Formats: sequence, structure tokens, C-alpha cells
Amino acid sequence: SAMFGILETLECKWQSHSYVNCGIDITVIAANALGSMWNVESGRPLWRQRIAHVVAPTILSSLTLNFERGRLLCACHLVSCVSISALGKERIGQLTSLIINGFEKSLDAKIKKVESRIDGSHHFSTGNLDGIIIASLLKIISVSPESISSHLKIVVPSILLTLISSENTDDVPSCLLGLQILMNIASQPSNQNVTYTFCQSYKRVVLFHLENLLDHSSCQIRQTAMQTRNIWYMLE
Repeated sequence: SAMFGILETLECKWQSHSYVNCGIDITVIAANALGSMWNVESGRPLWRQRIAHVVAPTILSSLTLNFERGRLLCACHLVSCVSISALGKERIGQLTSLIINGFEKSLDAKIKKVESRIDGSHHFSTGNLDGIIIASLLKIISVSPESISSHLKIVVPSILLTLISSENTDDVPSCLLGLQILMNIASQPSNQNVTYTFCQSYKRVVLFHLENLLDHSSCQIRQTAMQTRNIWYMLE
């Protein structure tokens, strides 16, 4: 079936590497195919949930420090298209760790790409990868905020880096989603000690970078940055 073809492709690392020189990552193609299947209009929630339970073990079978774009995109599609509350806390936690690790590696690749303009080396482009990662994190923090709590030291700086590096109108959706994540984090109940303590210690950094966004070329980002800054400023 098409589903098993996608899973086999994710497992065939040698096949993925053989396409690198051609600028093709076959695992990304497989991940996009999986996302297309989940987004079929006639697909029912139960059908999406059954597919999620089939593919989740394969997606999570390689929780390594390596940056595997195919698995990362599959995880993002799974979180975005399926009701993740039915997956259980353990699996949600694993998906969260995979996505956040991928977010960090994606930004690292973007930084290296900027540096390559000076030293002449070549690094792959992350494209719109950050956008789908941020959208996935926003859903996770809305459904299971405790899954994000232990990763705040990575999530918040990564979001801020995405915000301050936005250069054109294509970055506006990702920036707005990132600002919504910052608002959600700061709006967590004060009895959640981990989140509250982090927000208190990181408050000045967030306010500093949000202030810079008040001069952004996008009116939407300026307005949302102001709202986000007000929420963080009111933290006591």
C-alpha cells in the first residue's frame, strides 16, 4: 500500500543519501506524501487517527541527535493533522522532543547558510521548514503544555531567533505563530512552577527582542508583538 511505501522510504537511509548530490531528499518527498494523505478532504478523524498509530512507531524509531528532515516533517504533519490527545502523554512527549530537536538543528543550518556567504561553503536550505515546526509546537502547547515545559530553554530562544531573522513577507505567518507561542507560554497559570520560573528569568531577554519587532515592516507583526510584549511585561 501507499502507507507502507512511505514507511519503507523513511527507513532506507542509503537511498536518501544517494539523492543528496542531486539536491533531492527522498524522505522529505515521502513526508510530504504522508501529509497529503492526512489532508484529504474525505478523510475522517478516525481514519487519520488509525494512520497516526501505524506511522508513529516508525517516525519515533530513531530519536537520535541527527537532523533527519523526513522524520521531522512526518512528526509535524502528524501533530498538525491528527488529534494528538489520543496518542497518550508518552508519545506526545517523544514527538515534542523530536520536533524541538529538529527546530534547533534547522536554525543551526540557517545560521551556517548565512556564514557560508563568507567562507564559500555550502549548506542545505531549510525553506519553509521553520513554519510547519512552529505550527506544530503551537498545537502541542495548546493541547499538552506540560510537554513543552522541560524544553523552554530551547523553544523560546529558537522562537526569538526566528522572529529577529525575519526579512520578508514570506516570514510573516511563521512570526505570528511564534508570537502566539510566546503569549501562550507567558499565559500559563503561575502554579506551574517550571514555566513560571523560566518566564521570570527570561523576561528581560524576551522584552528586549520584542521591542525590536515594534519597528517591523509588517503591521500584523507590530501589533502582535505589542500584545505579546504587554503579556510578558505584566508577569510578576
